Amino acid sequence: MNARRHSVGSAPMPTVWDYLDSFRAYMRAEKKSENTVLRYTDTVGVFLDRLQKPARELTKRDMQEYKEFIAAKYCENSMSTMIAAINHFTANILERPDLDLKAPRRVDKPGLALTEDEVQAILK
Repeated sequence: MNARRHSVGSAPMPTVWDYLDSFRAYMRAEKKSENTVLRYTDTVGVFLDRLQKPARELTKRDMQEYKEFIAAKYCENSMSTMIAAINHFTANILERPDLDLKAPRRVDKPGLALTEDEVQAILK
């Protein structure tokens, strides 16, 4: 069975897999690490799956609704990474920079400082 849907009188409509393959190739051409390629591709796959509509039909409202969805589940730093992936996808694969989402401000979490005695205790 052919994985592409066809409309009468138009070019084949790309599938989610086509978009993800294109995005993966784009990320690798940009010399992103394989970890980043995997994380961003997975993020975009979940995003497209959740929307349940062709990627070319995305609206600003769809984008805002997805942002609200992830805001209810994830912290600011996770959201920032997810939004960066989606923004790269919409700008570079869909060529729709108008769909750009504003990421929440990243939160710096202070590290836990150990005393020299605590470090020595851990090493023993």
